[in-house]
Amino acid sequence: MGSQLGSAGLMLVNSLINIYLFLLMLRFLLQASRADYYNPLSQSVVKITQPVVGLFQGFLGPVAGRFDLATLAAALDLSRAAALEGNGDVDGVGGGGLWVVSEVRDAY
Repeated sequence: MGSQLGSAGLMLVNSLINIYLFLLMLRFLLQASRADYYNPLSQSVVKITQPVVGLFQGFLGPVAGRFDLATLAAALDLSRAAALEGNGDVDGVGGGGLWVVSEVRDAY
């Protein structure tokens, strides 16, 4: 019974992470297509994803005024953290957390 409960909990967490990743990609596409910010769907997506994207917006800004790298970095980092949480290793590289943040910080 404990194994089934743990498996169900892992599936629930994985589903929530995938939904949040979908919202991050939707936010990127809405920004790239210059969708109207006053649209209720756009406002909802921005409000839901802002806590995570806000961590990256301090040093990753828009490119050419249109493509928001902070949103992509947040999605990449979240997917990497989810993969690390799932099996503990991604492509033989251990670690986790804000991988993209550390890579960008080291590059500059």
